[in-house]
Amino acid sequence: MGDMNMKFESGSVAETQEFAKNLGSKLRGGEVIELIGDVGAGKTTFVIGLAKGLGSPDHVSSPTFTICNTYQGRLTIQHADFYRLHDDKLIQKELDELIDEKTVVILEWAENLTNPLKDTIQITVTPGLDDRRIFEQLIPEKYGYIT
Repeated sequence: MGDMNMKFESGSVAETQEFAKNLGSKLRGGEVIELIGDVGAGKTTFVIGLAKGLGSPDHVSSPTFTICNTYQGRLTIQHADFYRLHDDKLIQKELDELIDEKTVVILEWAENLTNPLKDTIQITVTPGLDDRRIFEQLIPEKYGYIT
């Protein structure tokens, strides 16, 4: 079967959040999602929808200055931003503390890591005109249940 590449084009904030909510509803815990995209690409908008799909009523905001925000739903959501971290050992220590089978970890700026992470769901967000966004997903075979 192998890894899967999927693509979704959103025309609005509402469509982005619905797409992410649908993905969130399929998660079982233990998943690590890398969100890849420039500042303003729509990563936080995506996480708002994902948190809704996981049943979280919490307010979602960018963790740029806090490094990691935690939201509670049917699973714990750890939303981390590595934009200002450049020490692989420190980042790996953080990840080791965050990842478990009752948690979904969402990583922004994981591409800053010297050693790429393995077995993550990679979602690349590319802005288009107005509120259009293109989401390209690389889903490892082990996460086939979310496709």
